[in-house]
Amino acid sequence: MLKPTTGLPQPATGLKCLGTLNDVSTCDICQKEKPQRHALIGLLQPIPIPSQPFEVVSMDFIPELPLSNGFNNILVIVDKLTKYTIFIPTTTTIIEVRTTELFFHNIISKFGIP
Repeated sequence: MLKPTTGLPQPATGLKCLGTLNDVSTCDICQKEKPQRHALIGLLQPIPIPSQPFEVVSMDFIPELPLSNGFNNILVIVDKLTKYTIFIPTTTTIIEVRTTELFFHNIISKFGIP
């Protein structure tokens, strides 16, 4: 239930919400007029470039693939410097210990500790 602050219709900035506390969460104007409570936004900082290959890696899974040779999941490990990618077949039931073993056997044993 919105009413203009004066007798004449005005743009949305001149409207006030006269709803209850429950209506505030669904009121479009109330949501747009909320005060900002976060700290001032600073300048963006660049991400540091790794100095050697496999110093920084990222890992992700490609799940729910069709079953092939008993595997239905792929562990993808990417080196951030060279973009060298390693694809390791796994299953969707893999646990943390097995993921660590795969990382050790495929990355640390070949390239050293990141």
